[in-house]
Amino acid sequence: MTDNQLLFPSPTKHEFKLSSSGKTLAYYTFFDDDDDDNNNESNDKIGDSNSNNNKDLIHPVLYIHGTPSSAMEASLCAAQVHKAGGKLYAFDRPGFGYSDPYTNDIINRPKDEPEERALQRRLEYVCNCVWELIVHLNWSKFSIIGVSGGGFITLGVLQSYLNRKQHVTTMAKLEAVAIIAGVYGPVGSEGMMKNNQDICKAVNGKNTWKLFTIFGISSIMSKILPRSALQRLFKAQMSQMPQSDQEALSDPIILDQFCDIMTHAMRQGPSWAAPLDISLCMSSKPILNEESLKSYYTSSNDNSHEDHVPFVSIFHGKKDMNVPVTHGIYVHEEIFQKKSKLFLYEEDGHASILCVGNVRDEVAKAVLI
Repeated sequence: MTDNQLLFPSPTKHEFKLSSSGKTLAYYTFFDDDDDDNNNESNDKIGDSNSNNNKDLIHPVLYIHGTPSSAMEASLCAAQVHKAGGKLYAFDRPGFGYSDPYTNDIINRPKDEPEERALQRRLEYVCNCVWELIVHLNWSKFSIIGVSGGGFITLGVLQSYLNRKQHVTTMAKLEAVAIIAGVYGPVGSEGMMKNNQDICKAVNGKNTWKLFTIFGISSIMSKILPRSALQRLFKAQMSQMPQSDQEALSDPIILDQFCDIMTHAMRQGPSWAAPLDISLCMSSKPILNEESLKSYYTSSNDNSHEDHVPFVSIFHGKKDMNVPVTHGIYVHEEIFQKKSKLFLYEEDGHASILCVGNVRDEVAKAVLI
């Protein structure tokens, strides 16, 4: 295995049909060659008390990618999770990569339906995708890493987990959650670079057609332009980024990996996948029931994996101009009532925290408690 493959390993693709919608969900596994039975999903039954297979002891970690992005993003921390003794899984959200788009009833919002309810239904759909995947893989326990826009989705999955526990007797135990540079739309766009501020204005100004234009053009370019031209486009956007991000993306290996991630994300061509996803993750509407999440963590004596709530860690760079650090602080202080563990990094931005330094090792430790 080459150094580059160890740095950003290539995953194995799997697909299955969602029973609730009949749609295809694509998911990916890493380092399958190190498993006892390569690509044998029936052995991914974690915690089977009747099995003596050492693989049953491997803790599964579900990666929830940013927006607009794809499951290929999980390659950025797959080696760290593998080294720490876990097995990383990632899935393409609806319309990205090889996953089918949302169902028509999710895409076509009824005229009389409040916007926040339409967004809530979209979040519920993604959460149901997660639970069907977990049942498909027959996990008894797992952890989550949610990144950037995936940080908001992770909050939704966590809330649905805590609510489900009240009436579902047998379900996989969510042990730990790590949110890296997670966005939380209600905090607002102050401190974001101009491109992201414009996206927030489009999302919250009900101008989603602008998002379709922006990301439709991006998807076309990712298909027709040679790799060298895509790399030049990435570099052209670096001027808005903090120094740490510029330095990270100046590495040709890292830059090429980001091109792979976005090319995979946009492989289905111009669609509503990116506008729908980014509207969900960056909306200022009250999509989550903050009071509900607060209540779970307020009533918890401490945020340990032995308690009734999952252990939560939040990682954020203070120089982040894609998702300002105020988002991570708000989630820590207001939603988790300071029961989460907050890690702040003085010099890191958005890209640098994901692909350089020791932060990914700390994230792996946090979810493999």
